[in-house]
Order: sequence, then C-alpha cells, then structure tokens
Amino acid sequence: MSTPTKYEGHTSGPWRIERDNYGVERIWDSELDCDVASCAGDGSLTREVIAANTALIADAPELLAENTRLREALRKYGIHKTNCIAFPAFSEEQVARDCNCGLVAALAAGKGEMK
Repeated sequence: MSTPTKYEGHTSGPWRIERDNYGVERIWDSELDCDVASCAGDGSLTREVIAANTALIADAPELLAENTRLREALRKYGIHKTNCIAFPAFSEEQVARDCNCGLVAALAAGKGEMK
C-alpha cells in the first residue's frame, strides 16, 4: 500500500451497502447521503464475489484509518519502511501492545492471524 496521503479528500463515511433487485450493490455514504461507488457483475462474477468486493470497498475508510494508526504507532519505534518487520530494540509483544493489536505477536508466533 502506498502512503495514506494518496487517499486524502475521500468522503469519510461511514459507508454502507445497499442492494437493488437487479444485482447492483451500491456503497452509500451515510453522512453525505450519496452514492460513493457501485459494483455489478458482467456475468463473469458470482453474486458472492460481487458482495465480497462491495464489502471490501465499503470498509475502505475504516481500513485506511487503521492503516494510518498502525503506521503512526510503528513510527514511534523508528520503523518507517512498510516492508520492514524488524524491531531490533523492542520486543514483538511491546510493539503489539503499543499498536493495540495482535498482528505482530501473531506473526512472531507463526500463527498468521490477528487476535
């Protein structure tokens, strides 16, 4: 993912999903009461795939906020590269606690899942 500033100016949400009777799923900005995006298949995608794509798009503001929060927490430790998973002066548990998530601890434990 590139720098979060790339996304500055987007509608902040919350975004919700609305489905119509024709298989079109719309991402709707609840605060501004407007259509943000629409997902519809051309026949090559199943309704389940369209629903999954729509859900991912609808969660974008929350995902961006979490990405930004975690980047700031990692900067606290002097980690600026997005591909760097090295915490020489800090334990994984300490970083995970400060990031308020189980991601680093789960990766360190080889579980590959968030807690």
